[in-house]
Amino acid sequence: MALSTLSKKARMVIKAYKPSQWLKLPTKQYYFTRAIAVIALVPMLSSLFMFLFMTDGAKKIVFLALVIFLFFVSLLTWQYKKLLVLDGLKGQGYIRTTFFGTTLKTESNFDLNKTEVVIKPYIVFDKTFQFSILKHEYPFGNYSETEEILHFISNEFGLLAMDGVSDFPKTRPFANKEMMTSESPNEAEITYQSTISEIPIDSSKIWTLGMFLKLALPFPAFVIIGLLIGTY
Repeated sequence: MALSTLSKKARMVIKAYKPSQWLKLPTKQYYFTRAIAVIALVPMLSSLFMFLFMTDGAKKIVFLALVIFLFFVSLLTWQYKKLLVLDGLKGQGYIRTTFFGTTLKTESNFDLNKTEVVIKPYIVFDKTFQFSILKHEYPFGNYSETEEILHFISNEFGLLAMDGVSDFPKTRPFANKEMMTSESPNEAEITYQSTISEIPIDSSKIWTLGMFLKLALPFPAFVIIGLLIGTY
């Protein structure tokens, strides 16, 4: 399956890709550090505004210091990346941590031909599906779109393509690595919709305490910065 035959949405997800050599996918930590980088821009821009329009020299220095500090927080967290790498040349996958393009470490090595890529429902939104590799989950789109990218990854890097929809919540291998017929996705979705109502969904798996704590981590620092801005 050639990259050019995939949908535009699929090509955006796998843009960090070199045919039959490697594919880089973001991890949750990647999105977390990106979120901090973006959030830090809000108080930085507020501090910049105060610096530009204040006349008091001492106060301008305080806001200039805040601008510089938050700029580096945003820059450093944006450049800190943790990616899931599928290395077709080595036949292995691993987590690579980089900083300004320099690899800091690689960890969690696994054999690609012994690893599953699974299509399964994304319970947060109705009629939305995701594909997962080990513990890394990627919400994507409808069944056909998600199955398309699943088979692409499976064919390119030798992962085991698994169907986690037809017999949800169990998984089973696809009959083959080729795309299923156009009727098959509908049948799989119908089977899933008739089954999902009988299975209790634990919402705690969606929002865990750890996730809330990570999102709240920068909050105290921004509160202090807000108080400084309000004081001056």
